[in-house]
Amino acid sequence: MTTKQKILLGLLILGLVFSSLVRLQFNLSDGFVSHGVSIKFIPLPLFDYAGQSGDLSLTSTIFGYLFFLLAGVLLFLKTRKNKLQRRLWLGFLFITLYATYFEWTSLMQDINLTYAGQHLRMGPVLFLLGLVLYIRSYRTHRGKRETSSAPLVSPTES
Repeated sequence: MTTKQKILLGLLILGLVFSSLVRLQFNLSDGFVSHGVSIKFIPLPLFDYAGQSGDLSLTSTIFGYLFFLLAGVLLFLKTRKNKLQRRLWLGFLFITLYATYFEWTSLMQDINLTYAGQHLRMGPVLFLLGLVLYIRSYRTHRGKRETSSAPLVSPTES
């Protein structure tokens, strides 16, 4: 495993940790007011959406989404020659960008005193999707390297 692969895998893991496992709860309407830290050992539910909720505190999930975005951009740049993988990573980036935008608008709504408790938590889904695409990208890259180094021998020469 190369250093770049370790960094990319580390970014995916940091994305999971900060989007699902460790969440700082806070509000920005009266300056920064912390409401504590919540820690989960199992990132469930995998996907959670609420248009409105009784919990009017924001969470630090946007930091996890930013790690996913960084990993997605780096892996997209790595696979830009492979058309199928490029499209898959572009889809991952669009989903992550939407989740980041959703959290950003929640931050802005809290500053403007219009936050109603909406949230979109999809860190585990992004982690699993990113991990599958990462493994697929690595396996394809490794497979191409192994087949390109094999000597070319026709079946009649054996």
